Amino acid sequence: MTPMTWDTGMSETKVLEALASALAGDHRKVHELARRLGRAEGLPEIAAAVEELNQLLGPHFADEERAHGLYDSLAERRPEYGAALAALREEHEQILSSTQSLLRQVADRAASPHGLAEEAGRLSALLFDHERRESALATGAES
Repeated sequence: MTPMTWDTGMSETKVLEALASALAGDHRKVHELARRLGRAEGLPEIAAAVEELNQLLGPHFADEERAHGLYDSLAERRPEYGAALAALREEHEQILSSTQSLLRQVADRAASPHGLAEEAGRLSALLFDHERRESALATGAES
């Protein structure tokens, strides 16, 4: 993620824009990896995509959830987003757990390629849905 800096006198909207801009590169990478994961059919393709996701998602989610990060800024600007933000935070744990599970299955080579592809597809769909809802909140808070 690009380091975030801003003047303490910036408006809340400008802070949100700075946060969204800093996270945009990560979001593009998450989308690219989710697409690759959803289309992956063989073990090598699944393994490569899920390993990259595993490296990206932990730090990405931590940046979103950190003090004065995206989620705190959204909650301050739009208190009515509280329940939706809490659900997204919980989903971070679910996504990380699913990523770790898929990574273990790939490493163990215990699951069938078809089963791995199905699980990879579910994780991909979850990531796309998560990012869509997160983006909608960020966009709504800027207006």
